Amino acid sequence: MDLPTICPKFEKAISLLSQRWTALIIYQLLSGPQRFNEIQSAIGISGKVLSDRLKELEKKRNHKTRSYSGHTGCY
Repeated sequence: MDLPTICPKFEKAISLLSQRWTALIIYQLLSGPQRFNEIQSAIGISGKVLSDRLKELEKKRNHKTRSYSGHTGCY
């Protein structure tokens, strides 16, 4: 049985969204830029896991960190 060819972009998106917490983080960010602690308290995720997921998303260029009032940490 031959498996159908899957679009590489679709496969990449599913791979990213299948990681625990990633979909919730993206959903939380749909409402606009937020500080790290706001995201953390809104979805109840540990700081380390949130930091790791945000770094992955940033590396894959799905979001960017912005600076507000001279402080970094808004996503």
